[in-house]
Amino acid sequence: MPTLARRYRLVLIIAVLLFTGFSLNTSLSYLNAKDEIHRGIIEQGLPLTGDTIYSEVNKDILRPVFISSLMAHDTFVRDWLLSGEKQPQQIARFLQEMRVKYDTVSSFLVSDKSRNYYYGNGVLKQVHDGNPRDSWYQRVRTMPQEYEINVDVDMANRDAMTVFINHRIVDFSGQYIGATGVGLTLDKLSGLIDNYERRFNRRIYFADAQGRIVLGSSSHRSLAKSLQAMPGLAVLLPQLLSQNTTPAQFSYQSGDSHILLNSRYIRDLGWYLLVEQDETAALKNVEKTLYTNLAISAAIMLLVIGITLFTVNRHQHKLERMATTDQLTRCLNRHAFQEQWPAITRRNQRQGQSCTLLLLDIDHFKSINDHYGHLAGDAVLQQVAALLQNQLHPQDRLVRWGGEEFLVLLRQQAATSSAEAVAEGLRRAVAEYQPQWQQQRLTVTVSIGLCHWHATETLESVTARADQALYQAKANGRNRLVIVDRESEEPCHTQPC
Repeated sequence: MPTLARRYRLVLIIAVLLFTGFSLNTSLSYLNAKDEIHRGIIEQGLPLTGDTIYSEVNKDILRPVFISSLMAHDTFVRDWLLSGEKQPQQIARFLQEMRVKYDTVSSFLVSDKSRNYYYGNGVLKQVHDGNPRDSWYQRVRTMPQEYEINVDVDMANRDAMTVFINHRIVDFSGQYIGATGVGLTLDKLSGLIDNYERRFNRRIYFADAQGRIVLGSSSHRSLAKSLQAMPGLAVLLPQLLSQNTTPAQFSYQSGDSHILLNSRYIRDLGWYLLVEQDETAALKNVEKTLYTNLAISAAIMLLVIGITLFTVNRHQHKLERMATTDQLTRCLNRHAFQEQWPAITRRNQRQGQSCTLLLLDIDHFKSINDHYGHLAGDAVLQQVAALLQNQLHPQDRLVRWGGEEFLVLLRQQAATSSAEAVAEGLRRAVAEYQPQWQQQRLTVTVSIGLCHWHATETLESVTARADQALYQAKANGRNRLVIVDRESEEPCHTQPC
């Protein structure tokens, strides 16, 4: 575990740095984008929408106020009333032309003298003080302002809910003589609000001075009837219903949504224009971008970690090869074999196996260096090592022990005769091979010392006995195999060339 931790320490550090960097960068980008959206809605989006809608309201909703004022101040209307309301068809034609010309749902006139209710087809009814449906007229007679906006049923239009603009008519000396005005159905006005909402992607509605919602789009008609009943908005009413004609910004929480609100009092209507935007919904694209960036960052981080792991492992394997492999012969080096020996002995003891060690020395190697040069000696070492490796079993190990000496570990050669056959095969293969140097064939032989490892024996002990056998093989004339017995520690068998 410590080795693993050391190996991957760099990868873990890079992963932590990448994760921290990506997280901080993504979080800061999200917070900046969120702040920009919030500021954009508050400072630009809602105010601009409010101003635009206010202009639209002036055109579409305040227009009837202008029409009713035009009718109330029309000289013909006042003269007709003052002259005794003769020829009712004249005022009916006037009301019908006003309705058609200005595209209103209804147009009307009530004479204070006769209490006749005139509309486009003549006299609709008589207005009576005790009739609850005529209470609006009594209110208009005594109101101080010139006109009012009132939501009521339209008797001339099958009692459809209608927004009436009721305007007082006074004679040329300022005395009240009647009321006139026009009406727009709530459905038509709601259609206008629907159009605003589609165009500006905002929620739009109107409230009166008492906080009652008097007009909204058809999609919001089923919502609360007053601002007091809207969650999160009731606490803002004192500031919101201040009759301030300057647009004001508010925010409140409604469930999981954070609502930004622009309010503006329209004095001509006596209503508040309220424009809302759900900031939570506006941030959905930013959140989607956040998640996308996190996914991209995670993918990049995984890719970088994968590349780093590949590079670290490749570099580690290269270092391991350099540390454990002899660079000239590509065999296992002596230090690496000594490091592996404890694991080899434990495995052999656990499996109840033995092994055999061979020490090989190239005969008269110094003379090759002296006669042909050190490059020739290196070539001989390389070719002999390759030859020996090809002759061995995959489980056997070939080690460059030092100089021109090689150590061979025969992993599963318990019998002396079997190990002797392998060793003899190696000796004979080298003698027959004749390495090549600059188009010359060189004669090379090896001397071999063989001994068996026993479970209680150290590497130093077994290699010392193998070295003793190798020394004896050289003393006996080289190019031969000598086997040493552990009991006597004397060579017990030699194989001449």
